Formats: sequence, structure tokens, C-alpha cells
Amino acid sequence: MTKDITMLTKKLSLLVDHFTWYEEREILKSKFSDLTIKEYHVIVAIVLSEKATAKQIADKMQLTPGTLTVTSDRLVAKGYIKRTRDKEDRRVIRIDLTKRGRDLMEYRDQMIKKAYESFTEGFSEDDLARNEKAIDNLISFLA
Repeated sequence: MTKDITMLTKKLSLLVDHFTWYEEREILKSKFSDLTIKEYHVIVAIVLSEKATAKQIADKMQLTPGTLTVTSDRLVAKGYIKRTRDKEDRRVIRIDLTKRGRDLMEYRDQMIKKAYESFTEGFSEDDLARNEKAIDNLISFLA
């Protein structure tokens, strides 16, 4: 059993690495090639942090507020995000996607769907159900 866990751990590590490289490769050959991988990950964090403030996003990504500000400045200039002050507390800055940012996320969804379809090719309904459960468990652990 220990040998199996060691092998699966190595495979999971490879999966994470290869998926990151896959995303970067696909972004570089798309109309979104002006993004760095760091900028791309900030945009993903914005989406996953729905209605979050700039500080909350920086905390989630373990970035200093200054680092997020610099990256955000570039993303605003490139047209992916917009910043707005909170109506109730003007010290709070909200970050939202622009149409270009939403288009990027649609492209990301297509990339993930393509990868998932490749991953699950030939799976039975039971295999798909077990796979979904395993992914849910992993998400719960990582969240």
C-alpha cells in the first residue's frame, strides 16, 4: 500500500506540474498571449474569490498588497480587469473582470473541458462518478 501511495503522490505532483505547463502553453498560443502566467493566476484568483476585495485576493494568493497592485495595474492597462471603490467604504477596492477578462475565463473553461475529456476518455459511468468524488475530496482538502 505504501508503494502505491508513493507512486500516486508522484503522479499527482506531475499532474499539477503538467497542467500548469498546459495552461501556460495554451495561453501563449492564444489571443491572450500578452499575459504572464502570474497575471493569469491573479485573474483566476479574482474569479475564484467572487466579489472579493483587493486585500482578500492578495491574502489568498499570499502576495503583498503592493505586489497585487503592480500586477493589477498591468491587468487594467491590458484590459482584463477594472478596479472600483466600494460604495459603502471608499478605502476598499473591488476588482472585477472586464469583457476581455471574462473572454479569457471562457477560454480557460474550454481548455479545462478539453483536458477533462481527454482524461476521462473510455471511462464508464461508475468511473466518472468515482472520479468526481475523488476531485471533490481533493478540492475540499485544498480549500
